[in-house]
Amino acid sequence: MHRESINAIKMEKKETKKMDLLMAFEQIVEKAKDSQLCKEFYRKAGKYIKYVSDILDLTKEQSVMMALFINRSDDSSIRISELSEDVKCSTVRMIRYMNDIDTLENREFIRCCRERNRVSYRVPFEVIEAFKHNERYIPRKCTGLTCQELFGELEDIFELRKDNEITYEVMAQKIDDLFMENDKLEQKISEPGLWFYQSYQPMPDIIKMVYELSVKNGVPVTVLSSCNKWIQQEIIAMVRKDCIDTASDENERNWLEQEMAEYNTHGLFFHPQEMNDYVENGPFWTDYVYFNDEEWLNFSCCPYDVVLIDDIRVLHDYEGETDLTKILPMVHADAIERNKTVVVEAVR
Repeated sequence: MHRESINAIKMEKKETKKMDLLMAFEQIVEKAKDSQLCKEFYRKAGKYIKYVSDILDLTKEQSVMMALFINRSDDSSIRISELSEDVKCSTVRMIRYMNDIDTLENREFIRCCRERNRVSYRVPFEVIEAFKHNERYIPRKCTGLTCQELFGELEDIFELRKDNEITYEVMAQKIDDLFMENDKLEQKISEPGLWFYQSYQPMPDIIKMVYELSVKNGVPVTVLSSCNKWIQQEIIAMVRKDCIDTASDENERNWLEQEMAEYNTHGLFFHPQEMNDYVENGPFWTDYVYFNDEEWLNFSCCPYDVVLIDDIRVLHDYEGETDLTKILPMVHADAIERNKTVVVEAVR
């Protein structure tokens, strides 16, 4: 082997040892200039592209697009046509890379602003910081947040939507994920403030919550729901089943059924004093559950310290405010001041 070839191999190995993401990006951009992203470019930039692909878990095409975006990361409004100019290829050719660019967006390596007929991109600061440290950017998991921290995260999500950097569907998914990662009902019930409860089935879940809290554990609750009558009927059925199941014989079972039929009037369930033996916390319907028929949250109409809400839209007009990013901290602060726990079901 010629001495020149040996020296070249040594230099290449030495360079590889010293390489980091920014150096690899720089080399990719340098070799991409005027290349039209041809096959020869991919051959010449191969080792740098592979380095980026291995670190960031990207395809070679996605790694090249990431390098081009990083090269323009000082611009908060990067156009696809500008990337085309950088490599001297047609915009049509660059559009062939749109699936790769979409992947970068989904991984949150870049942000896309879709405003009217204009589409532009930017590289978030936290992504650049990760790359500076030769690390793959991984969106952080927001678990175990305090209520104030949760509001901060929600505000960031709403801001991204306001700036048209995420679609409505992505915003809804992010909010769902945020609630899922901070979903501990026992913590919500024990601490005053505003809390969110992740739910796949809002009606069955709120019925179960009322039943477990009030009927079983004697925790008084106020319920704000558009389906109050249905919730009442379902809980009546659950209490009836519990009472009948505890009957010692057929005669007692028949008596219980007769008493329940007699006192089940107009959809409301009241039972005589002697039936307290069969319902753990006595006349729960009058002493433990209050159904609020208001369309909006009003603490003066919530006599009990635990307030269960099955639809976040109940909060959309609070004391004249309609901006949810402002409403949530207001409700949280008022709940703490009044020593109330407000639990809102967030539908998954």
